[in-house]
Amino acid sequence: MTRSTIAILLSAIGLVCNGGEALQRFELLKTRDGRVYRSVEVSKVTTDYIVATWEGGLGAIRIDNLPDEVLTKLGLRTRAEREEQDKKFREEQRAKGLVEHAGKWISLAEKEEIERAARDSKRAGAADKLVMMKCRKGASFKVFQSLPHGLLCIMAEPGAYTGRLYYTGETFFLHGATRATVGEGEKYTGDLYWAGTHTYTTVQGIERTINSYALDKDSARGLVLKKLGNLRDDRPGEKGKHTQEETPDGAVSYGSGFLATEDGHIITNNHVVSGARAIRVKTESALLEAKLIGRDPENDIALLKVQGTFVPLTFSKRASAAMGETVFTLGFPMPTVQGFSPKITKGVISSLKGIKDDVRMYQIDAAVQPGNSGSPLADANGHVIGMVVARLNDAFAARPNSSVFFLRNPRKMARNARSLWVEYV
Repeated sequence: MTRSTIAILLSAIGLVCNGGEALQRFELLKTRDGRVYRSVEVSKVTTDYIVATWEGGLGAIRIDNLPDEVLTKLGLRTRAEREEQDKKFREEQRAKGLVEHAGKWISLAEKEEIERAARDSKRAGAADKLVMMKCRKGASFKVFQSLPHGLLCIMAEPGAYTGRLYYTGETFFLHGATRATVGEGEKYTGDLYWAGTHTYTTVQGIERTINSYALDKDSARGLVLKKLGNLRDDRPGEKGKHTQEETPDGAVSYGSGFLATEDGHIITNNHVVSGARAIRVKTESALLEAKLIGRDPENDIALLKVQGTFVPLTFSKRASAAMGETVFTLGFPMPTVQGFSPKITKGVISSLKGIKDDVRMYQIDAAVQPGNSGSPLADANGHVIGMVVARLNDAFAARPNSSVFFLRNPRKMARNARSLWVEYV
């Protein structure tokens, strides 16, 4: 390639010599990264680079790649002088009450506003995901109790053969309408946007937690955002991250687990109890103190022990699940948002290998959330084939042959499953 050709190429990016006298000449110029240039003529100097010709070519050399003696001869500051000046500039900016953020010096109030906006945006995204994940399009329902601040409703579904509506027994709370405008027994069809959970007390004095919905997405997002405002960030650096939040019993994090023996041995994930000062296991009837008696960090499994006699879960006798097989999980995802009753999710085995073809893992497509860590994974017959351990891009991983829960009828699974809420402080 001739020099004229090089000049044409460089002119396309603005690095062509100005055709005048050289600003400085060097018989030999050696850069900090070890490159050597001979018969150098510098024609242009900017804040970031010099433009020069040399024996066999021309181009640009970055200022920070030049040794101090060359910088001095060019009338530029040495690295030490630049560092000193930069240090002085930083001190001046801090004396003005400014802070550095994203390469700019701004006031502390501006920085806090930027960070607040980023947090709000993150929470809004999380809220939108929750709202739409449980959205019920074209739902049919009936009002069975009108309240001053909302409606208690029962969901309806069309029959498989007749198409006639029948009521499933699934109850929910509806925001946006009250007894002032809606009477009991009225029937509706429309889109329902998930808005968190609602807790109420029945006439028998029993406290129940059910899903709540709103009639429009914006209202649902606002209600969910109020709940997300109480959530803390994940613990950094831990395998299988899970969301931290305060629970009614004062714990700072949570997960799921299950009974494996009659005398109270419980299996959960190691990352659920890692770093815990105390561990408690919540059942339907009691809150039990648990002791950590063993852990396998490599396989993310921990073994706990509580006092008492229990009905344990059973394990599958199969060596492996099958691709595309229907599976169920049961656990306690995001309890302060979704409620403290166990939640069932259904999916399929989407891969017999985990991330990067890890043969110790399955991948499943069930809608598992933070808090499901340690949840048992069962096949359609109720036999265990794995335990939920981690999540990546909405593809969930389950560790094979680790757990089981009792399942004869999916609608009764929440009643029959022996699953536990594990929390730690």
